Amino acid sequence: MKKVSYLSIILIAIALLSSCSTLKDHQNFGGDSYRTISVSGTGNISVEPDMATFSVSISQTKETSAEALQATNKKVGEVLNALKEFNISDKDIKTTAINLNTEYEWIDNKQQVKGQKASQSINVKLKNLASIGPIIDKLSNINEISLGSINMIKEDTSEDMKQARILSVIDAKTKAQELANAAGMKLGMPLSISYGSSSNNNYNAPLMMKTSMKADSVSESYSTQAPTGEIELNSNVSIIYELIY
Repeated sequence: MKKVSYLSIILIAIALLSSCSTLKDHQNFGGDSYRTISVSGTGNISVEPDMATFSVSISQTKETSAEALQATNKKVGEVLNALKEFNISDKDIKTTAINLNTEYEWIDNKQQVKGQKASQSINVKLKNLASIGPIIDKLSNINEISLGSINMIKEDTSEDMKQARILSVIDAKTKAQELANAAGMKLGMPLSISYGSSSNNNYNAPLMMKTSMKADSVSESYSTQAPTGEIELNSNVSIIYELIY
């Protein structure tokens, strides 16, 4: 019986010590007496793009699906030949969709079959930004195609985003320090950091027409200009700091 009593006393003592340790930890690291401040910070970096992407869509409507597909294939061949003139690698030209559908039209309030429609969409990655305008001018010679908006991007932004993250932490700490000083307290160590990236790694380039005089000085021709501009990369953090008297 004494052995049982001694064992019980030891177990109770261990439980009490654990409770005291837990309470102490709670007071020091998460209890009501623990004063904190929560701030957010933003880091912005502007970088120059080194690549552009755009899409070309081709569609043809004919009496039969086979005819529509053949007509579309012919247009696709024209587009690919135009792109190859600018030394675009095959791996940078990708088909994203091929569709065959029945086209309808309304005549006298009745839906009737207009024909069979074939379509194909191609995505192009362009690494020579100086070729954007000339490529658009070249493609404009092909009728019945659609050119999608041009997106300027930077292929590798890992180092740029590192700098943006550093700036966002500095921004958050500066705000926290200002608030702590205003409250008559000292800023302690960061207790938690939450990171969120809202980087905008692309934007649509505005297209403009440039006028040039022809050799006969009678008429004018216009070539497409696509300014590349800059890309904005953003980093956001939320940090909780300890406040010290």
